[in-house]
Amino acid sequence: RQEQVLDIRSSLWADWAQEFGIKYHMVNVYESYREAATSQCKTSPIDYTPTYKLFLAPFLPQQTFSPWVLFPLLVSAGVIYWDYSQTSKANIPRSRIFNSESNTLYALTYIGMFPLGSAAPEEMFFRGYLQNEFYSLVPSPFFSIPMTTALFTLAHDPESRPLAAVGGLVFGTLAHLENSSLSHAIAYHFWVDVLTGIESYLLFKKAQIISSPVIVKTPIRKPPVSAPRFTLFQFQTGI
Repeated sequence: RQEQVLDIRSSLWADWAQEFGIKYHMVNVYESYREAATSQCKTSPIDYTPTYKLFLAPFLPQQTFSPWVLFPLLVSAGVIYWDYSQTSKANIPRSRIFNSESNTLYALTYIGMFPLGSAAPEEMFFRGYLQNEFYSLVPSPFFSIPMTTALFTLAHDPESRPLAAVGGLVFGTLAHLENSSLSHAIAYHFWVDVLTGIESYLLFKKAQIISSPVIVKTPIRKPPVSAPRFTLFQFQTGI
């Protein structure tokens, strides 16, 4: 049986454009919130670390290797490895064959772009802005963290919401324990997304390997509705 090689770069580039648009606005909201808090002499703790330094937090050893980040990250890595090994032993859904350029862009998207686009902007908006506001309404982490996590969860696709709910609780707890400092939550968020992105890419490649080896190497430029996504417990990372 012959099978055509698909080109899904257009679909993946659309993901890049969407990610940039959404996360750009999240960062703007947080920066405006900090400016407004300064002008109003707001007393609630807000992380005034420069935005570029928040984006650099995952690459600073003092953040990534902090026990607050390293321990949950190692636990997450073990769960992701277990899920990958179990999924590999199961019947992976057969995928179409994609050209090398699509496979490369898929890797860059899920291992690079999504973690960068998710970690700092989402933590600024959800933990830096919303969680602080909920805490101002009811000064209790047992109110602010669940409320923020509920909105964070609803912002994800339905199939990714269980993972988002667990992650939201961890991110919110880290921000609260650090007196609203976002660096540890951003570092943990980033590296968890990198790990799930690696798993997604490996399963994406494996699904193609089990496909028909007889290929007609004629790229089809028209992309499918969306690129196939394989992630932790089949959940999609990021918004």
